[in-house]
Amino acid sequence: MLARVSTLAVLTGVTLTIPTPGGAHFTLGSTGAVRLTAEGRDARYGVIGKEVNGFPMLSLSLGANSPGGSILLSQWGDTEPQIGRYPILADPVPEDGRAFHASFVAGPPEQPLGWFQGQSGWVRITEVGAGRMAGEFEIRARGFTREHPEDERQWVTVRGKFEARAEEVGVAMR
Repeated sequence: MLARVSTLAVLTGVTLTIPTPGGAHFTLGSTGAVRLTAEGRDARYGVIGKEVNGFPMLSLSLGANSPGGSILLSQWGDTEPQIGRYPILADPVPEDGRAFHASFVAGPPEQPLGWFQGQSGWVRITEVGAGRMAGEFEIRARGFTREHPEDERQWVTVRGKFEARAEEVGVAMR
């Protein structure tokens, strides 16, 4: 299961590597198995086409290149979510409505401190429009740390805020 999700995260990270214009930013903090804070301007979203796994997927990437950590939030569909609060599910399917899937990589991408998959929590979208999306989140995630990769029962809680910009290349937002 973790391998399948991490493959999607890698594909998304490769897809969303173009820097966004000014105004985009994020902050996050984690407690539990890994305690850290991170912030930066690397906050963007876009659509991964249905050719990846049969359905289009909205992907919101926060800190993909951050030395402090990164969050990947994904949701089935090719439209921006409406303002509101959405659940985090461990393995959402298109029939789950607009639930989000969440992955958290603690530390820098070259030497991560741990990798965690969201099990519960929420994403609140507070603003949407004109190629911009803002909101906040709280994610309860399970995974492993670099020191104990065999123990996938370690927990973190990640909280944060973001203002993301739409990808300019290859995005088909409706």
